[in-house]
Amino acid sequence: MIEQAQQVLLDAIKASLFGFPFTYPDDTDWDAVIREAKSQTVTGLIGAVIPVETKSTDQCQAHYVRLLYEQNKLLKLLEAHHIPCVILKGCAAAVYYPKPSLRAMGDVDFLVPHAQFDEAARLMEANGYAYLSGKSDDGEKTSRPRHFGYYKNGIEFELHHHFSSKGFNIDDMLEKAIARREYRELGGYRFPVLPEKENGLVLLGHIHQHLHMDHLGLRQIIDWAMYVHTVLNSEQQETEFAHAAEEAGLFKLAVNVTEMCRKYFGLSETLGHGEPVNAEIADQMLESLLAYGNFGRKQQSSPEDSGERIRTVIGDIRNKGLFSYFQDNGLETWKLCKKHPVFKPFAFIYGFFRFLVRGTAGILKTGELKKQVRYVRQREKFERDLGISVKETRK
Repeated sequence: MIEQAQQVLLDAIKASLFGFPFTYPDDTDWDAVIREAKSQTVTGLIGAVIPVETKSTDQCQAHYVRLLYEQNKLLKLLEAHHIPCVILKGCAAAVYYPKPSLRAMGDVDFLVPHAQFDEAARLMEANGYAYLSGKSDDGEKTSRPRHFGYYKNGIEFELHHHFSSKGFNIDDMLEKAIARREYRELGGYRFPVLPEKENGLVLLGHIHQHLHMDHLGLRQIIDWAMYVHTVLNSEQQETEFAHAAEEAGLFKLAVNVTEMCRKYFGLSETLGHGEPVNAEIADQMLESLLAYGNFGRKQQSSPEDSGERIRTVIGDIRNKGLFSYFQDNGLETWKLCKKHPVFKPFAFIYGFFRFLVRGTAGILKTGELKKQVRYVRQREKFERDLGISVKETRK
């Protein structure tokens, strides 16, 4: 059930994005509305339409200006060394907004050709970009990271080797699309982006990734709504995108997310032309993202939630299988195995006994095991209805 503050937030978003009249109850708790907006990283977006002052809009625009400046410096560095790239999400999503500066910016995600990934990493590290993530515990870079994280002048950067995650794979499409990159402009800065079709697949893949991890927030959904509104507004564009999304296994998700945007966010466009839509799925999806917040912010306030820990364990075991779960657990936590690879075949045993010692007591103590098993099964059905693969594919 949608709470009053959440409904007011949804109505404010509709007003900001699509010009809907903004009405609200006299007893609206604006502090609650702003807290909800912050957990979803959309406070700047509603600042101009709500009747209370908030500093978030000015802060959002200040960060937007600083990010554009630092992003441009990075792009010039890569260009000077003949490394092509494309911006993912961020500015590549903001271009679809009526006021791009109101789209909350996080870090700068960018993708380079696979063959030039290591070269780009060395170039950044040689030019003052501080290394944040992507190395193993012993300080070595992993052989095939999804991305490396860097930090410079108050901005975080993610250099992507690939973008796809568990359940979908669009990397071959994106690799080929880098050569066909296009350019957009915001705030006087020009930057490269993927062609429209591939850019939409990235936004949809971002939803897929975070929905599966219970980290989906309003910002990712709004990105998609504005993409559909701006780009998929002709039969030809819609047909071309539908074929690509079908090939990537993302079409059912695209149809249902679009339906949710139509139902709750003021989007007028639809997607699918006859593809059956289950209205309950839109409700379930909205309930999930309102419960967790952008990147799971709401759940981070209660890290000791035993039910959450149990659901994670159950979900991992169901996704991977018992052997793979304990094997991966052993490989990640057994220091002897990391120092001496000869012990890798026995990582399953270490992982199993570690689980018995550290995990079983907690599960039995809570008395919630059956409850959480039911939750995971319901969640898996929900994801299947959306076309999201919940089983991990192993090579």
